[in-house]
Amino acid sequence: MNPEDFTSDKARQLQALGFNRASLGAQSFDAEVLTSLGRRHLPDDIATSVAAARGAGIENLSMDLIFGTPGESGESWQATLDEALRLQPDHLSCYALTVERGTPLGRAVACG
Repeated sequence: MNPEDFTSDKARQLQALGFNRASLGAQSFDAEVLTSLGRRHLPDDIATSVAAARGAGIENLSMDLIFGTPGESGESWQATLDEALRLQPDHLSCYALTVERGTPLGRAVACG
């Protein structure tokens, strides 16, 4: 789920259909990193989505993070990890950024 789209209503609807697991594409808790990745959500949207899932009774919550984004510092990555852990996901996946040719980020990186 994208954090900006995962509302309490959607969480309740999914739970009523039998879903007991959700995975949030958080990517980062740094607003500048999210912007550089072309993400539409803000850091606060992630916590709101976690609360929506937990409030609906979704028992298994995972979160995906990306590291190695251009402009990301070690401190920013540590803050993202700290915030993710504070929200207590049941599973946390951390992926190194892969820059794909032909994407907006790929073109930006190619241009320096």
